Amino acid sequence: MVRCTWGLFVALALVGCWPREEDRGWEIIDGHRPSPDDLPHLFGTVEGPWVSVTPPDLTTSTTRTPVMVSFGPDTEAIHALVVEEPARVRLLTYPEGALVPTAPFDDVLMGSGVTLAPLSPLEDRWYAIRIEIGGPVLGTSFVDGVQMARFRTGSQPIFQEAVAADRLGRRILDVRFSERVENGTSCRTWPLTDDEGAMPCRCIGPEPGETQYRAVFVCERHERGAIHLELGPVPHNIHGIPLQDLEGHPISSLTMAPTGRVYPGGGIQLR
Repeated sequence: MVRCTWGLFVALALVGCWPREEDRGWEIIDGHRPSPDDLPHLFGTVEGPWVSVTPPDLTTSTTRTPVMVSFGPDTEAIHALVVEEPARVRLLTYPEGALVPTAPFDDVLMGSGVTLAPLSPLEDRWYAIRIEIGGPVLGTSFVDGVQMARFRTGSQPIFQEAVAADRLGRRILDVRFSERVENGTSCRTWPLTDDEGAMPCRCIGPEPGETQYRAVFVCERHERGAIHLELGPVPHNIHGIPLQDLEGHPISSLTMAPTGRVYPGGGIQLR
């Protein structure tokens, strides 16, 4: 088995330090098993000024997650605008769009963010953070022309997004879920194909009995056809709720374009 140091894990994984099929999994390094949750920069980093929201779009099981907007470097003017005009950031029910009363903004993280504290505990349902600052916000989607981040306080595991990218002659597919899911089989058994047939890929998590927010595939062949992924037995969350779409229909497979970031309803087919 090829041994990798953790500091070079991501880079080496893409150029040949990927575990062979007979390895049956990842080598334990310092008592920690690398997982997709450890690869936040697989598709690049954010440069320049940025604004983000928490929870990000299409996140579920958020009861303990604060609702907030964070401001990165060189965004002081945007931060001041939001504080001066609170209507630019609102908490709404989704999809009805009813305003949820919140306390006045409370600056957090040494002035680098504001929280939206509801005056009453949020019910188990879908909500949306609507934000209007005249520019893109990390963690949001445009829904009917409105920039927002939709989230549910309770549990409803859904397909959140898929990101396909080409790196070093390989195709990488990152499939993300709204909360931790588990499956009775390893994602290595999930058939991944393109228009030319089966794609030889390596997959990270979830292994049987494990829970993960995502599954990452690195595929050797570099084709341009649409990508088809069969999820096998429909993944469930820890409470046994099956992976669903926003309408509550179980999801067992998805089809998407060769590259790009795709959200439900944004060019992806779910079955």
